[in-house]
Amino acid sequence: MSYNLVGEILLFLDEFYKQVAKNPQCDAVHSYGFSINYEELNSKSTILASYLNNLQLDNNEVLGIYDNGSINHFVTMIACIKIGRPFINLDIKTPLFYNIEILSTLNVSILLVGSGKKQNKIANCQVVDVEEILKNPLKCQFSNTQYSKSDSTYFVATSGTTGKPKLIEKSLEMLDINLKQMKKALPFLFTGAVQQTAPLHYAFGLDQTLILLCAGATICIDAQDDYVNIKQYYSCIKKNHTQTIFWASPVLKLLSRQPQLFEGMPSCLKYIVSGGESLVVSAAFLFELRNRDMSC
Repeated sequence: MSYNLVGEILLFLDEFYKQVAKNPQCDAVHSYGFSINYEELNSKSTILASYLNNLQLDNNEVLGIYDNGSINHFVTMIACIKIGRPFINLDIKTPLFYNIEILSTLNVSILLVGSGKKQNKIANCQVVDVEEILKNPLKCQFSNTQYSKSDSTYFVATSGTTGKPKLIEKSLEMLDINLKQMKKALPFLFTGAVQQTAPLHYAFGLDQTLILLCAGATICIDAQDDYVNIKQYYSCIKKNHTQTIFWASPVLKLLSRQPQLFEGMPSCLKYIVSGGESLVVSAAFLFELRNRDMSC
């Protein structure tokens, strides 16, 4: 399957297909006790992409995804990108009226639901069970997609101080630029296991997760919560032999104020990356602390 970006190579999907060819049996995602390798992720996302393409949706119609980081959540996101269809991840913990407002604003007519997230019809959306589609694949295939640099990859909703959803659009060009920047600044992130604690409806969590997934890292998701639980984080890191963890700035502040929390940090963890901070500085921050006597 080839993809064409008008005037430029689509770096994002190109990187993903390189991993499929180079490391087909390597785990792409560990999620809540389940795993999927690159070959399986590619084949399942192609099945779903074929189904979505067969729906003959309107041009630029946005697809809604109602999930919380399951294996099928990743299958769904990659499928949407394969057919050039923008999507938005909905927060399953958010009140229903908030999600309905997002769906209405974007005129979403198809809501893709992941494993165990059975939902009745929401607003005017047709609910599609991704697991059922994967069990009963269509025999059709989708044709090569022509991309434009300005095409939307996904939308993110943020409420800010108003309490009402504000939609932020991410283009393919922006995603490719971020991929290039991360590979240049933090090449060590693109191997080994990466623990993602930020929910996938957050811009930071989604951006970095997609970039690292398509560039060779194994994404590990065990707990995505608004509450900081350092012991739970450490347990997940140890179980997955995680080398890198994504933490929000408040977690780093907590660790700096309570250095005793570093005592239980698993030895496999090498790097911390934080949103809203310099990625290089935050990665160096952990390296310095791990070589310092914390009793000082």
